[in-house]
Amino acid sequence: MKNKVKIFFFLLLISFCLNAQKKRIVYEAFLNDKEDAKLHSSLIQDLEKKLKITSFNLLIDTDKSFFEIKPDSIIEEENVESILMMANMMGNACFRTKNAPFSLIEKPKIYLKDSTRTVWTITKESKYIGNFLCYKATANLEKFNYGEFHYSYPVIAWFAKELGFSFGPNGFGGLPGLILELEQVFFTFKMVKVENCLKEFPKLNDKPILNISEYYDTLGY
Repeated sequence: MKNKVKIFFFLLLISFCLNAQKKRIVYEAFLNDKEDAKLHSSLIQDLEKKLKITSFNLLIDTDKSFFEIKPDSIIEEENVESILMMANMMGNACFRTKNAPFSLIEKPKIYLKDSTRTVWTITKESKYIGNFLCYKATANLEKFNYGEFHYSYPVIAWFAKELGFSFGPNGFGGLPGLILELEQVFFTFKMVKVENCLKEFPKLNDKPILNISEYYDTLGY
């Protein structure tokens, strides 16, 4: 009987440790350089209203991540596309595994293979985001399309070494810590909450996987 009890608690401890590796990070998003966009003030104000009721989930464990618009965000269907466009998201959700050279973006009928190259430069700059000490890294994002990499735009990431997950929002990663803030062209994602998570990762459906050039060809570009 004592051995059975020991085995039960041993298995319980293993289960707890495995679940503790899973985390959910909630991000808010806000616009960059609003002062430079005064000529489009009505559009900017409308977009800001949408962002205030929109947040984003990043589910992670040691070897994979899943990024999405938070399901309980109060956002109307017709507004989703503009949010995705400004956030440089090509779909509602993004899957990534550790050390993978690409992420899979979920579209209604396919998965889009999004190959990017980010050669990070880690600086000495640091700041706190919440209770986490974060370090600044910069890179020029390059997207792979039609057989070669094309320069896209600069990105700035702030990552926390104490959160040793090499992931971040919108399929970004490759740093020695979790990205808690990511500045892109129009949007900045910023962490508002980190918590342990027992939720199972969404599974990939049986849909075709296309690279970006194949996807554009289907659209007639």
